[in-house]
Amino acid sequence: MDSAIVKTQVQNVERLEQFNGLNYKHWSLKIFYQLTIAKVAYVLSTAYPHNQSGESISELNNGQKKWLEDDYICQFTILQAMTNSLFNVFHKHSTAYELWAAIQRRYVNEDAGNKSFLVNKYVEFKMVDSKPIIDQVNELNDIATECADAGESISETFQVSTLIGKLPSSWKDYQKRLKHERKYLNLDKLVQHIQIENKARNREIFVDQGKKDKVLNVDQQINHQQIFLNP
Repeated sequence: MDSAIVKTQVQNVERLEQFNGLNYKHWSLKIFYQLTIAKVAYVLSTAYPHNQSGESISELNNGQKKWLEDDYICQFTILQAMTNSLFNVFHKHSTAYELWAAIQRRYVNEDAGNKSFLVNKYVEFKMVDSKPIIDQVNELNDIATECADAGESISETFQVSTLIGKLPSSWKDYQKRLKHERKYLNLDKLVQHIQIENKARNREIFVDQGKKDKVLNVDQQINHQQIFLNP
């Protein structure tokens, strides 16, 4: 076996974040890329080339020897890119094909469940007046990003309409204006509009509070004068 190939694989795999059971799709794509670059990915779908007669290791032809070496490199690459706890779970498989199939059986189903959970979380998200609007907008957009990372992208058009529809009750008039907006707003523009509107609302609250404080101060001064004049 070419030690240079193994050394290169070790260096490449060490650059990858070790798989800990999360974000399986991203991890599997990165690992498969490494296997393809090393020209060993074929063992994941190509069976060992048996001869008609049972042969000993000394009788193996070049093709068989190469397959066994590539299978070892493939297994090594996959297992090295796992945390120790997962390595202990999966290292017992005899071929890279069996190893890869076992990982897929476990995590493809989990990914499907995770996608469903994230999409439901996005759809059921509710905005309320008691929390800062921008924090809620960012939280909703973060869930959409999580969906995309899990392989279930939400279209920008749907995100825009969903964000408008989820604005809290105190934003109903603004919501109506957006729904009748003829010019299409992309997600970034919509978030900018909401930020501008939120700043304007905060200024109004600040001004109104200032007026109330001023009236209160005047009332307090009048009451004080009355007490002074009528002891």
